[in-house]
Amino acid sequence: MALYSVQVERHALSGLIQNQEVFSEIERFVSDKDFVAEPHNIIFSCLKSSYLNNEKIDKVLLAQKIKCLGISFKENIDIFDYIEAISLVSITPEATIKACKELVKLRCLREISITADKIKETIAKSASENLTDTINTVDSLYGKQMNSFEVESEPQDLFSDIIDAVEERGNNPIEDIGLSTPFPEFNRMYGGLRGGNFYAFASRPKNGKALEENELIPTPNGFTKIKDLKIGDEVFSINGRPTKVVAIKVWENRPIYKITSNDGSFVLADENHEWLGKRICDCRWEILTSIEICKRVRKEHTVFKLPKSCCLKLENKKLTRTNLKNNHIVISEFFGYANTVCIEIEDNSHIFLCGKGMMPTHNSTLLDHLAVESGKINNCPVLILDTEMQSEEIKFRMAANKTGVPLWFLETGQWRKNEEMIEKVRRILSNLKKDKNRTFHYYVGNRPVDEVCSIIRRWILKFVGRGNKCIIVYDYLKLTGEKLGQNWAEHQALGEKVNKFKEISVEFNFPFLTAIQLNRTGENLGKQSSEISDDSSSVAQSDRVMWFCTYLGIFRRKTPDEIALDTEESGSHKLIEIAARYQGRDAAGHQDFLLRKFPDGKQRFVRNYINYNIQDFRIEERGSLKDSIYRQNAKYLVQDSKTHQQIGDTL
Repeated sequence: MALYSVQVERHALSGLIQNQEVFSEIERFVSDKDFVAEPHNIIFSCLKSSYLNNEKIDKVLLAQKIKCLGISFKENIDIFDYIEAISLVSITPEATIKACKELVKLRCLREISITADKIKETIAKSASENLTDTINTVDSLYGKQMNSFEVESEPQDLFSDIIDAVEERGNNPIEDIGLSTPFPEFNRMYGGLRGGNFYAFASRPKNGKALEENELIPTPNGFTKIKDLKIGDEVFSINGRPTKVVAIKVWENRPIYKITSNDGSFVLADENHEWLGKRICDCRWEILTSIEICKRVRKEHTVFKLPKSCCLKLENKKLTRTNLKNNHIVISEFFGYANTVCIEIEDNSHIFLCGKGMMPTHNSTLLDHLAVESGKINNCPVLILDTEMQSEEIKFRMAANKTGVPLWFLETGQWRKNEEMIEKVRRILSNLKKDKNRTFHYYVGNRPVDEVCSIIRRWILKFVGRGNKCIIVYDYLKLTGEKLGQNWAEHQALGEKVNKFKEISVEFNFPFLTAIQLNRTGENLGKQSSEISDDSSSVAQSDRVMWFCTYLGIFRRKTPDEIALDTEESGSHKLIEIAARYQGRDAAGHQDFLLRKFPDGKQRFVRNYINYNIQDFRIEERGSLKDSIYRQNAKYLVQDSKTHQQIGDTL
């Protein structure tokens, strides 16, 4: 079947010559590529040129213009006679527009056919290639062609049917425009997650809470280098009880600080390693990094006190618990660069002993929880694209989240030795069978953005269906295999990546959620709230994130003074809006500021935020700043009441 029609082309040209006013209707979607037969594309180009130059279209002048171009035709066509012949048939403006639309349809079919030939050619040459690469190439060819087709549209009169649109929505009301999330305050303020929109959550990366790889860690079997520890091995918590290692992470070439205690022992720690302690002259405990302790010791000439820890003694090649001891950091100084290792322990204190001096040291997911629970609420599939963690790791973490059983017991199978865990695991996880084919995970690693978009497209067409709702998570936004040209900077490549993710979210109308990093101005370890930049300047990625995102928020741990002010009931973390295109049912608007009282007695306006509490892998929303202010005021009322009662008793 020929994918063109000479008769339809002649019909369209005749109508355009006779009905010049039709050009304003068809000029936006018809081009010379829609005409195949000679000399139709030349005639259309000259017609369009006359229209754009506001020239009156005349058959003789049109033929003369074409002749002056010096173009020769294969069949020695007399252009004057040819134009006269195609103009003999009378055609209405409506029929002209219809003929032009038919030409566009035929051109799209021709382009799809050409793409299909390219796909066949690619397949024929790919017998020795990797299957995944071949599929990605084929999908890229097809997707690029499909995205090149523009849906017919034109500017709309906003007020012509505005009452009809509002009345129609009133006849068929809905709870919210976007997909509901498990967080009521987020729904209230931002209306859930809207299809075709880009949601970005910025936070500080976990890139340091670690010790130098050769640092000795006391274990029940003696001292072991931290780099030799494995998940399931036992170390000592601060109280001297053995506790299992549940997670390990390694970093390369990190800045190292030498932390020396009052007994002369020392530990080599990452500059961002966290220490729980306080100054000798202060009663307030806080978490500081190695580099922050160094600054405190130098600037204030103070001693940094660590929590009391037990002493261990070596008997028969085993370390056993004895009495408690005091630890004081007296010197913190830069040591050099080395690889570091971070371990996470099972003990609730998250504090383990390190070094021969037995110094106590501290160790510590929004997107996945948000997407998975939103998918459950809205009964729609979720795809998590992970740049760092394999599906097996995520599977066990989610099991820990759902059951409350520590991750180590699940990963090692030791949960089968505990009757309470057996009952909990089997009861809760068996209920998840009904969520089959709802939550998907794919480790994308360093695949470039075009391959990731190909994965998204194939997953939607296979498991969701075009036009059906779904949620996509990409954790997290960084360069992954995208090539940087000689004149192509990193931020430009990242901006282009954001652009492609935005385009595919619009194509399939799904909310796209991603995490991005904060730079050091957004770091909150050892800082007061007044020292942190909770604005767009702290977002490390390209400005294009701001251009395309529907919502950009900073998700960070609260500082000690914020926790004291908000009260512990308000949780450990906060989500601060930086940009929001849409508002929910009860939102006060883009400038959502609230007046609150501070410890100095003064009142100031503060931008609203949402409270969250994170414990292990569990996330719970704890209201907004409005709720924190209410709890804070209630606390002051109780204190004032007690004060008045004491005064009354005295009198």
